[in-house]
Amino acid sequence: MTEKGIAWEADRKRFNPTEYRPDQVYPPPNWRERYGDEYGEMPRLEDDEHLMVWMRTAGLPTFRKLYMKNEHEAMKSGIYQVDIVLNYDTRSFGGTKALVISTTSFIGGRNPVLGIAFIAVGGLCVLLGCIFATRHFYRPRRLGDHTYLSWNQQAAARPQRRRQQRPRRAAMRRRAKSRTVPKAFSFNMSDPNAKYQSPLTSRYASAEMAANFSNNKRFGTWRRLWLRLAQAEQRLGIPGISDEALAQMEANLDNIDYDVAAAEEKRRRHDVMAHVHAFGLAAPQAAGIIHLGATSCFVTDNADLIIFRDAMDLLIEKLVVVVDSLAAFAREQRAQPTLGFTHFQPAQLTTVGKRACLWVQELLWDLRNMQRARDDLGFRGVKGTTGTQASFLALFEGQHDKVEELDALVAQLSGFAGKSYPVCGQTYSRKVDVDFVAALASFGATAHRIATDIRLLANLKELEEPFEKDQIGSSAMAYKRNPMRSERICSLARHLMVLVGDVLQTASVQWLERSLDDSANRRISIPEACLTADIVLATLQNVVEGLVVYPQVIARRIRSELPFMAMVRKGGDRQECHEQIRVLSHEAAAVVKQQGGDNDLIERVRRCAYFAPIRDDLDALLDPATFIGRAPEQVDRFLRDFVEPALAPYARVIARKKPAELSV
Repeated sequence: MTEKGIAWEADRKRFNPTEYRPDQVYPPPNWRERYGDEYGEMPRLEDDEHLMVWMRTAGLPTFRKLYMKNEHEAMKSGIYQVDIVLNYDTRSFGGTKALVISTTSFIGGRNPVLGIAFIAVGGLCVLLGCIFATRHFYRPRRLGDHTYLSWNQQAAARPQRRRQQRPRRAAMRRRAKSRTVPKAFSFNMSDPNAKYQSPLTSRYASAEMAANFSNNKRFGTWRRLWLRLAQAEQRLGIPGISDEALAQMEANLDNIDYDVAAAEEKRRRHDVMAHVHAFGLAAPQAAGIIHLGATSCFVTDNADLIIFRDAMDLLIEKLVVVVDSLAAFAREQRAQPTLGFTHFQPAQLTTVGKRACLWVQELLWDLRNMQRARDDLGFRGVKGTTGTQASFLALFEGQHDKVEELDALVAQLSGFAGKSYPVCGQTYSRKVDVDFVAALASFGATAHRIATDIRLLANLKELEEPFEKDQIGSSAMAYKRNPMRSERICSLARHLMVLVGDVLQTASVQWLERSLDDSANRRISIPEACLTADIVLATLQNVVEGLVVYPQVIARRIRSELPFMAMVRKGGDRQECHEQIRVLSHEAAAVVKQQGGDNDLIERVRRCAYFAPIRDDLDALLDPATFIGRAPEQVDRFLRDFVEPALAPYARVIARKKPAELSV
């Protein structure tokens, strides 16, 4: 047995001769039995393999450490005595010590057969893997070849089947070569139809709204902001900004080389600096002063605010036109009686115009919300990287009043006079986006409600949206007149309503002065909100201006309900009257459904003894106009006192309104 070679070679290299002297250190408590209270000479730790083994394992809660080993001679049979010295008291830690005699080796214990078997099987697997991989490389199996799956084949038939398949495969390959193989689908990225396009712009949105969110508008606005910044800086005395530089900038506001910008962005991974570079190439005299003192959000955020303001201007004008057209419809139908519905069950009579006023009222609230959101839009201005304006303060050599004047001047030149946000981080607060999109989402709810009402009334055949002469309602059912425009409004309005969730979540997770996880989301959600609202408004205008009312259908439905109302008005018991009407209605319905006759409910009412008290007055009582209350007067007052004042500021918009044309 030997104590040499029990430590790992790597451990032995970690222990080197110490530089301490014996009078500088004292033995630890567990070493004093061996060394005494002080060292006579320093221990040679680099030779103490027991310590090396101990240091590797002593940090574990339960461990084994090698004490001695015998690698050459077999141990002789006999009695051996081992003295275990308690240099380290394990009892204070609740631990134990034990002596383990083991014949463990790297291939197993006393009997190495199992270890040798594991090594043999592993080697065989590696060999087979190499053989199969090599065979597959030179003779790969054809896709769909199931000949190796022989569990359901006769054993004797397998080789023959395999031999029969080889000529068949060869014949198939020859036939395949003789045929003309169609070319795979190729992607020509210059063809707009070869890549995805958003239906919002390619199918539905107006040209003016699509242009408002185009690259030309976005990057052209960036260049205008750089020009205004340079003009303001020159006016306030910043040196090095020449008139020639400003003239070159102004001459190239829309001369955007997108290829240069794209190549630079691919290299720099920064869209703003890519366009600074492209603008500098177009206006070389201004290359050194473009973006002077600014941060990226000077152009990105301020441009967004300008684009959002212009988008809301377009939407407000279109909403005004819809309100005006729907108000005209309400005025025209102010006294047309119609059956009211609660829970989509027949209720008290109203008028078609009064129902339309319910829609107009909600649209007026949307007009108020959108105008407020538009007017509340401010300007980020020139605030620097984290909103402290430090870069501009350095530019003006510590003149605070110059920095404030610059901020106000750039806002004024950009159409936001006196509306620069007083404080911001790197970006303007994304709470602004919430207020902006929330107004559009609220309008989406209104549009969905109006379109749903029209769909329900179309099912009753009381009201219809416009139906073109050559329009097809169904490819299979030629008689159908589907309210597809109202359905489109509902579909898009749902999308519009949920987009506010994007801006809400973005606003809630902006960390400290700014987090970049807003950027990609805002590029999608806010333009889509404006584009969707634009499409819904155009479609709603088209529907409202072409609504068709069917008075005779409405009158027939009213006649089926009026006897009940007339009898109750005369003092009849509501429950008993309801039961009498129910029975007579079922009898009349049976005549219509089973015999194909006309609805004779009124004649049955005349013959019924229960309705004798109103028989002589039935014609007068059944006049629908006597059941609509003040609905016509309510329409007149609502239009006069609320709608007309709300639309008065937009008289020019109404004067130049045109019919809404839908391409699909």
